[in-house]
Amino acid sequence: MQLVRWVFFTGMLAMMSTSPVRLAESADSDLQPSVSSQSTAVCGAQRPVMVVFVHGTILPYIKLGMVKNLLHDFPSNISYEHTVADVLRYQGCYQYQPIADYGLRLLSEADGVRSVVHKRNQLYGSLFEKIWKHTFGKQISASYAFGWDGSLSAPRRILAAHALYNSLVRERENVALANNCLSTDVEIVVVAHSHGGSLGLLLAAEETAKQRGLSIEHLILLGTPVQQETAYLVHHAMFHNIWSLYSMGDVVQVLDVVTTKGASKRQFPSEHQPATLRECAIELIDETTGDTYLPSHVQLWFYDVQHMHPFFLQAYSPFNPLPISLFTPLILKLLMDAPHHHGPVRMGKKDGNVFASVKTDHVSLESHSGHFVTTSALKELTLSYALFKPYEKHFLMS
Repeated sequence: MQLVRWVFFTGMLAMMSTSPVRLAESADSDLQPSVSSQSTAVCGAQRPVMVVFVHGTILPYIKLGMVKNLLHDFPSNISYEHTVADVLRYQGCYQYQPIADYGLRLLSEADGVRSVVHKRNQLYGSLFEKIWKHTFGKQISASYAFGWDGSLSAPRRILAAHALYNSLVRERENVALANNCLSTDVEIVVVAHSHGGSLGLLLAAEETAKQRGLSIEHLILLGTPVQQETAYLVHHAMFHNIWSLYSMGDVVQVLDVVTTKGASKRQFPSEHQPATLRECAIELIDETTGDTYLPSHVQLWFYDVQHMHPFFLQAYSPFNPLPISLFTPLILKLLMDAPHHHGPVRMGKKDGNVFASVKTDHVSLESHSGHFVTTSALKELTLSYALFKPYEKHFLMS
């Protein structure tokens, strides 16, 4: 009976949602803590930058080895909804990504028993900030993760986008105040994976309705399903730059036929190609053999793919345990320098450094991560990640 209840609930969750109360709380609650202690840039010299990472769908899954535990050892004090919607994000495969509790949270936050996840977040945020500064010469004022329930549901994504919009408007004011400048001077960068990118696009609908003057300097979409319900939003003036990065080896990006009319696609249709949109495929290069690999949906975003749950497909990565999302500043700079490039961006390691390259009419251009992400550093990170084990053995990981 327990197993029947579980299967019924997880199926309904994937098609519908979790409780709407949690999203309402994340939309209206105050952000903790304030960014005033972190923001040091002077607005007169440089516009402050805030970066927000948005995860994608969180689908419930069951391993065969879980059946015994589901029948006999299901924790009596944990509801089915809490187990799937809250526990899975920290105890299952989904913990290996920039993820947070509901709402907009600083990556520097530490949170008790979930500190192992937040330590990963802090490490990820620190490296992203270094690569961003190396690439663009700008210091990031504050980095965040936005948490939502991850339901495979278009209405739930609309609610989550509502919460994200309100949080960005409010936190933009905090960053502006900390940097002694106007809120319109704050550059907002949204880095989103999968349907997290759908939330990013839906910010345009929120701005149309509320007109709070919110603008997004860079909306970076990684493996985001292109759907007719949201594709038109790329035309909105709030988006200064949209970067849609995808892989021909990413089968998950085009699987969603549940929350759209028709099919999800990798690229935006010709009628939705504003000048602010740049699309580009990503490929990975094995430095030793010269072979080319097409990254999976997981590799675009998740940490330490080789040590994740085998539920996810794995593929070659020259810089595991780091995800491709960490190096998006290199890709952006490369595409800025090559507005008329041909073919995909190819990424790999050369002399211990991560690089991205692209072909133009006359020359091949490259962008490098710098010497702070060296081969030895990657080895240290691998060891560091090995220490970040789940804080307790949970039946979802059995």
